[in-house]
Amino acid sequence: MIPYEALSYYWGLEEPTVPITIVTYNSSAPRMSMANIVQKKFWIRPNLHAALIQLRSSDPANEVALWVAAICINQQDKVEKTAQVSRMHEIYSAASNVCIWLGVGEIDPETGTIDPDETEETFDFIRQMLGLRRLDQLVQSEDHIDLWLAFVRLMRNRWFSRRWVVQELALAKEATVHCGEEVIQWRDFADAVALFVTKQNQINSLLKKRFTKDPDPIGDMRALGANTLVEV
Repeated sequence: MIPYEALSYYWGLEEPTVPITIVTYNSSAPRMSMANIVQKKFWIRPNLHAALIQLRSSDPANEVALWVAAICINQQDKVEKTAQVSRMHEIYSAASNVCIWLGVGEIDPETGTIDPDETEETFDFIRQMLGLRRLDQLVQSEDHIDLWLAFVRLMRNRWFSRRWVVQELALAKEATVHCGEEVIQWRDFADAVALFVTKQNQINSLLKKRFTKDPDPIGDMRALGANTLVEV
């Protein structure tokens, strides 16, 4: 079996509007002839397209073997779909890594644009959280309020709302979290979420210095999908 990675992502509700080319091989044609290669246009959703662009190799000579349900399973064939869904445990447990795709980054509610610098800063902040001495400093300084808010938004990412992710993650040999160009090991992300929970009261007190009229700036921890998933 060729080593491969499996993609775990939020499909979205949009119509598939982005065309990609699917290359298949005609087994009835001579192997070395052009008739052996069949190219077809296939439509995918924008979030998947963004993931494929980001996860591909920067070197065209290096192929990336990535299993994606929306492409590898004929979604129009109910028989095939049912059969393949029953094999999800095999597919994800056999993958060398599960790529968790959270999207290209946070959208600024005022401008409607994505700030890649914020995503980079948020992931750097997560790595800082993993140092316990540094964590004690981060929960005390008002300079880090915006970064705590960015981390809370990340924990509310729509990927965590998918019920299938529990199985996909539980079966993974390894897993990595991807957001735009940023990537971190799932175990490190999960540790950061767990540390956040232990410091919840201190972080809330820190955020209240800016949001003076809000008694609970973080809100219900159960609404933070990342926290729920880590607990599971």
